[in-house]
Parts: sequence; C-alpha cells; structure tokens
Amino acid sequence: MRVRFPLDFYDIYVIIFTLRFKEMLMDKFWRKIGRGYPGESLGVLVFVMVGGGAAIHADNLGPVGVSLAHGLSLAFMIWATGGGHLNPAVTLGIFFRHKISAIKAISYIACQLVGAILGAGFLRVLYPISFSSATPALGPGVNVILGMVLESIFTGVLVWVVLVTAVDRKIKWAPLMIGLTVAGVAIVLGSSTGASINLARWFGPAIMSGSTANHWAYWLSPFAGAFAGFALSKLKVSGK
Repeated sequence: MRVRFPLDFYDIYVIIFTLRFKEMLMDKFWRKIGRGYPGESLGVLVFVMVGGGAAIHADNLGPVGVSLAHGLSLAFMIWATGGGHLNPAVTLGIFFRHKISAIKAISYIACQLVGAILGAGFLRVLYPISFSSATPALGPGVNVILGMVLESIFTGVLVWVVLVTAVDRKIKWAPLMIGLTVAGVAIVLGSSTGASINLARWFGPAIMSGSTANHWAYWLSPFAGAFAGFALSKLKVSGK
C-alpha cells in the first residue's frame, strides 16, 4: 500500500505561486500608497506633526532645533513617499514645467491640504493648550506685504532647488538637499514669518486653531514662489 503525503508537488507549487502572487499584489498596493495621492496626504501629515510639534517645543529646542526638525522630517518624508511633492508650491512649480497635468496638480494640492488638517488635528489633541504655537505667524514689525514678499522669495528658492536637483538632475541625495534648504530657510526666516514656505504647513494648524491672521501672506506666496522658482530653473543659473 502506497502512503500518500498530505501535499504533493503540485499542491506545493500552487501554494507558493498563490503566496507569491499575493506578495506582488501587496507590494504594488503599498507602492501606490506611498507614491500616489495618499502618499501626499501621509507625508504632509507627518511633516506638519513633526514641524508643528517642534514649534510648540521651541523654548526647549531653540530656533536651530525647530529648523532641523522641519528640514529632516521633510527629507525623510520625501524619501518615504518615493519623491512626494509635499508642498503646493512645489506641485505648482512642477506643473509649470509641464511634468504633471492640471487635474493631477489640483488633486495633489488637495491631498496635501487634507494631510495638513489631519496632522494639525492630531497635534491639537496632543497639545490642546499650546497648540496655537504650531501655526506660523508674522513676527514683530513684519506686515502682510513684507511677509508675503519674504515668503515668496524663499519659497522660490525652495522650488528652484527642487526643480534642479530632483526634477532635472535626479540627484540621489535630492531629498536631503531639499530638507537642508528648508532647515536653512527656517533659521533665517523663522522669526519674521514662521518660515512656512509651504501653504500646507500653515494651512492645517491655522484652520484647526482658527489663527488665520495675515493669511494673505501665506495664500499668495506659493503662487509667486512657484513661478519664481520655475523661472530660475529655466534660466539655467545652476550650470549644466
């Protein structure tokens, strides 16, 4: 009498193929989560939580610590999302370069703003008393016009860096370069405007806290900054 094993070679083949197929499906699913619209929301959510949380603890971290928290968290989120924009001005700059369609640009910006609101919502639950400190605000002696000019100039610098490092040259370390640019700008601009240079970074905390004073400085600067960064990248001031 021949003893039959519970599983023959065909059964084992079917099981391995099925598991491998499921693994491929899940891998594809997570890649889409990271790189697509959900990735924009998730990346901005984390960026707002880390950056806003650092701003809340500014007395302990100091301006350099807060700036590095913004820059490094953004760099890691760009890597984690496989090259996410994570900034409406960056999305606009890439749109001006005809790299994405208008519909996709609008969808990306919408996802970024949703992520910003969710991130700010979590912060408000964690820090209900000091949450208002998470919202970038104009410093003493800085009016709306000056704030908008400063935000536009430095947003343009950021968009230019993104376009020449990540879009044109596709440098491997572009996320870190972008993050360090944000950190450097935050050190310089933090006391003047809160160094938003990202509509989503201001929008989420402002909506959740109701602190929308001088909002034009933060609404208009992404458009002006995106165009300025786009213009700089077309002038080839970066060399090759």
